[in-house]
Amino acid sequence: MLIDLAPTMGLAFAASAALCWILVRNAGLVLNQTHMVHDTQARQSLHTAPTPRVGGVAVVAGLAVAVASSPPQVSLAIGMVLAGGLLVFLAGLKEDLFRDVSARARLIMAFASGALVMFLTGLQVPRLGVPHVDWVFAFTAIPVIVTLLWSAGTCHALNLIDGLNGLSSSFAMVALIALATIAYQTNQMDVLFVAVALLGALVGVFVFNWPRGLSFMGDAGAYGIGHILAWLGILLIARDPQVAPFAILLILFWPVADTLYSIMRRRVMRRAVDAPDRMHFHHIVVRILRRALRDRVAPEHLNPLATAFMVPLFLAPAAAGVFLWYQPVAARFALLVFSLLYVVTYALLIEALSIRRARRAEALVAAANLAPPQQKAEVSALSGIYVADARAVNVQIQRNDDGTGWQLSTDAAQAERLHWDGAFETDRDAWDVFAETVERNGIEVAIGVPLIRSPRDPLAP
Repeated sequence: MLIDLAPTMGLAFAASAALCWILVRNAGLVLNQTHMVHDTQARQSLHTAPTPRVGGVAVVAGLAVAVASSPPQVSLAIGMVLAGGLLVFLAGLKEDLFRDVSARARLIMAFASGALVMFLTGLQVPRLGVPHVDWVFAFTAIPVIVTLLWSAGTCHALNLIDGLNGLSSSFAMVALIALATIAYQTNQMDVLFVAVALLGALVGVFVFNWPRGLSFMGDAGAYGIGHILAWLGILLIARDPQVAPFAILLILFWPVADTLYSIMRRRVMRRAVDAPDRMHFHHIVVRILRRALRDRVAPEHLNPLATAFMVPLFLAPAAAGVFLWYQPVAARFALLVFSLLYVVTYALLIEALSIRRARRAEALVAAANLAPPQQKAEVSALSGIYVADARAVNVQIQRNDDGTGWQLSTDAAQAERLHWDGAFETDRDAWDVFAETVERNGIEVAIGVPLIRSPRDPLAP
């Protein structure tokens, strides 16, 4: 059976790669230059050049070609899962092209997609595999709520980790291999077929997304793929009572853990839970690598390098999910262990980052020169008006043509122009110091108010 699926995977790969190549070569068809430039200045952004975000279109096209070529392999339930996912896929695509769909609206569409699949198929998460808890699933509302959270939560979580070249697609490929393995062991061949077809389509886009970032997955790809991953897992659980739900959660662990931890972190910091920031796990990894390898690796290589660094981190829980797919108690314990490891690892990375970063920011602000900087020859695209906490700051990142590096200055109403002391190797380094100082210590620091230690803030100097 696995050998028979090789042509399916190859066909999905060829269709996806061909369409992605066409879109990359003709980026003007789907690239709104104004929106893309704004993307490079977003607080959570780690790319520096405008890039089309339609890789998800190529993935869905590759999957559609594979499914159309072998319709008997697709059950009615799988067909309804794919059809239901079109709602959130189209909402994400509209955001990718026009930037006019809010995160809340996309999340609502993710719930709508999950609800539509439940209505069309009658499928729900039937249990969690926890003694003395599963009895609550006898009440109609409980499986409905759990299923909707499972479906929409996975969609949204996969979109949140889509911040590095190849990160979300490499996670999705690992998850698909794991789900396909369990599907094969439980003889669910329609799930196996779709997992393999989607895997081939993802590889077709991955080669353009990693390492060079010629095309991004986009919200359409992240939400659409997240929907399919969630429902393939639900199908495995609903059809076979031996499949442990916590084993499937281990496979989906990384984006869900990153999302839940981000929500808790923002709540503790008394910030809006849906506000974008640069404190996701992959952002921290990039900063650690930038400081550790500054003189040995070119800045443009840090993004794909961070993805390679993170693959083992989400490969381990997925592998545990495969090995423990029929062992509910062991799967629950493994999920607890990986959750603790995530929190401890994040805290250790933050500690390593904060020591150097706090000293850097402290020194720069303390040595600020209130005299206006000399006229510069080049202005970075990262310069512009930055708004936070109802204050607008004019951020200027410039450099002379004498090779002395990038200079950072800030100017705000009711505050004197502040020239940050020191030169930066890249304009991105200058922006990072400014953004991180604001994020960790408040906008007042960026206009000259001394740094204040916050007991709630693990990164405060």
